[in-house]
Amino acid sequence: MSTLSEPSHRASTPVDDHQVDELPDALDSGPITLYHRDGHRIWAELNTEGALVISGQDLNPPHGWEEYEYAFSIPAGDLQRIRAGLDGTHDDTILDLLAANAEVVAPAVKSWLDAAGASYKFWNRIEPGHR
Repeated sequence: MSTLSEPSHRASTPVDDHQVDELPDALDSGPITLYHRDGHRIWAELNTEGALVISGQDLNPPHGWEEYEYAFSIPAGDLQRIRAGLDGTHDDTILDLLAANAEVVAPAVKSWLDAAGASYKFWNRIEPGHR
């Protein structure tokens, strides 16, 4: 298992301006499952810093890889953008809103975060396969 740092190992849609080499901080609240089908799971949690972490694991990724994992870490200061992007009010929790709108967010997390105007850090890891 290795952390990605070489461009040749990045996902097919790189997000170089957001790439980090370490996992997000320890988690505090959650997880809630946004998607779980055919070996691909996406979930969301809040970390101890109050940031939203949307993570994924694909056990059937393309290119003969064994496994692909990723995480988007959205700072607490941008949670209002997430809430607004999901038409929530200040009374709605971020995790409840994400659970209620999973079909909107889960198919394309990066695109949805970009459309909501949220800043984020992105981490990913590819486990090369032996298929």
